[in-house]
Amino acid sequence: MQENYNSKNNDTFNLKNIVYVPIGGMDFNYSPKILKTIVGSCVAIALYAKPDKFGALAHIMLPKSTKHKSNNYKYADFAINNMVQLFYSKNYKSKDIIAKLVGGAKIYFSSQDSIIPDIGKENVLACRKLLIEKNIPIVAEDVLGIFGRTVLFNLLDGSIIVKSFNGNTLKL
Repeated sequence: MQENYNSKNNDTFNLKNIVYVPIGGMDFNYSPKILKTIVGSCVAIALYAKPDKFGALAHIMLPKSTKHKSNNYKYADFAINNMVQLFYSKNYKSKDIIAKLVGGAKIYFSSQDSIIPDIGKENVLACRKLLIEKNIPIVAEDVLGIFGRTVLFNLLDGSIIVKSFNGNTLKL
């Protein structure tokens, strides 16, 4: 579910609870933590298990891993496989986990689109495919477009505040 979010009634987040997830990174935690990242063509993948208020957030850059494995969480396939395994290791089943996706903007433009692939769209499609294969439902997303976004994943309730660089703020 996606709704406009009035930032005047903004949740006041305690700064000590905010954990920044860098490009190509992944972090996991329990409430009251808030996982934060900033994406453009990259995609933020949020997985959440409501019973224990446990969540994980990855910031992926590319859809598929290659032979170069210096930072594996930058790849959607590696990130999703390992995030799901993390949840399974904590005794969650697929039915206990929900997913939300944010990002995948088209940042690079060319007069000939075939020269520069729409990596944002490729990232989103790869994430959707992998989550479907893992039987993890995607319950909300704010993807594609042409603007980057700041992502605040609140582990208290699994909500995500998305602040788009175009000035819009949404709550997923």
